[in-house]
Amino acid sequence: MADQTAPQDGSQPGVLGDFSQAQNLGQPGHPEDRVSETDVKEAFQTEDTPTSRAVEPLPEGEKPDQLAEHLDKAEDRQEALIDESLEESFPASDPPSAKKIT
Repeated sequence: MADQTAPQDGSQPGVLGDFSQAQNLGQPGHPEDRVSETDVKEAFQTEDTPTSRAVEPLPEGEKPDQLAEHLDKAEDRQEALIDESLEESFPASDPPSAKKIT
């Protein structure tokens, strides 16, 4: 018995497993179903869309320190470095080795 839901034009099931016209940009398809790159950029990138978060500039001569906010929670800078390396390695099976970083 023939599948009554399959289209007669010979197309294959889409990404969702049905014959809906879900767009898969890496696969050939009907040209009228494709979304152009220009349409995508117009929909998501406007002049009001920030490209990054705003950051206050540092005072002259000061270097950025991503651990500054963690130092009050840690006993010292070395412990803060270890804590940061553990957070960055999660969910790794092997934790980073603790070494003196200056």
